[in-house]
Order: sequence, then structure tokens, then C-alpha cells
Amino acid sequence: VKEAGADGILLMPPHHWLRFGRPSQTAIGFFQDVAEADIPIIVHQYPAWTKACYSLKEMLELVKIPQVVCIKMGTRDMARWRWDYEQLKEAAPDVPVITCHDEYLLASLLEGCDGALIGFAGFVPELMVEVVHAALNGDLVGARQARQLVDPLARIVYNFGEPSSDAHQRMKCARWLMGRFPSMTMRRPLRQLSDDEVTSIRNNLKKIGYECER
Repeated sequence: VKEAGADGILLMPPHHWLRFGRPSQTAIGFFQDVAEADIPIIVHQYPAWTKACYSLKEMLELVKIPQVVCIKMGTRDMARWRWDYEQLKEAAPDVPVITCHDEYLLASLLEGCDGALIGFAGFVPELMVEVVHAALNGDLVGARQARQLVDPLARIVYNFGEPSSDAHQRMKCARWLMGRFPSMTMRRPLRQLSDDEVTSIRNNLKKIGYECER
């Protein structure tokens, strides 16, 4: 990837960990092995209820690896969010901890965060930038105002849930309807959205003031 021009990688846990889990030495060793390629690594922290989630103790070991330059925090457990953030910043103040909570974006920014790396930013980047900058600058009123513009769009995509394959399909469809994406074709094994769902997305976009070219 370095030869292809990449400045860094977002390193997700091996898929089989989701089912079988792993011991701590395996998780830490995984990053140590990848770090031998000497490329900056963003840790992708999975939800707390999965077997692939890193414990705080494990993350404190990961930030000791020089190639680990950032943690994309996706625990989706707000009870542990601030504690984990504070402990990581104390141990490694130069390693940013950023949220990937599309559905809890403002909450996680206000609890403690250095930025965001979220899929929803590919849909409405200007609104995401507005929310993040306002929250990190302590402008709660401005952040809430921007969030009010985001909420109806988020409901179209996520239906009050967290990101999923269906949500990504709806996001792609919405971008296509708005003329921001050339196609809404899904790669197998994903299936195309039904005509009824496409119509619903189109109607909901129009209802909140967005023009649809298709």
C-alpha cells in the first residue's frame, strides 16, 4: 500500500475474532506484526459487545507501538467512553482518539474526542464538518443546530440504528437520487433496494428540502 501511495492504513481486526475471540497477546501481536511494514496505523475499535473489541488494557499497549498513530473508537458504549478516552490521552497524549459513532456523533464529541472518521461524512460532508468543528470548539448551540439538520438525514439512512450494510445501501441510493453518485448498483452479495424503498427515500429527501435529480 505504501508503494501505491497510501499514507497509512485503517487496521480492522481479523474477521474470525468476531466469532471466536482471541487472547490479548494475539491482538497486540497482530499490530506488532503489521507495524513491521513501518506504515502509520489507525486502530479500528469494534463495538464493546463483540469479541473483537479491544479492552482498555490492550489499547494502552497498542498506543506504545510507534506506528499506531490514531484510534478510531467505535465501542458504542457511552458508559465507558469518557474513561477510556481520558486514560488513553494520559498515556499517549499525541495519539488522537476519534469517534466513528455516526449515530452518537455529538454525544461522543462532547464526552471527549479529538475528531471523527465516519461513513456519514461521505453523504453530507459539509454538515459533518459543521457539527464536529462546533462541538470541538465548545459551541454547543451551534453543534445542536447543525445536528438538527443531520438528524432527519440520519433517520433516512440508519432508521435509528447503527451503520449496517442496509444503511450503506440507503446512503448510496440517497446520493444517487441527489445526483452525487453515478450509480446505485450494489455489489453482490448485497441486493438492490426495492422500488418501494427507493421511492420512500426520494420522498423523505424531498420532504426535508433536498432536491432529487432522479
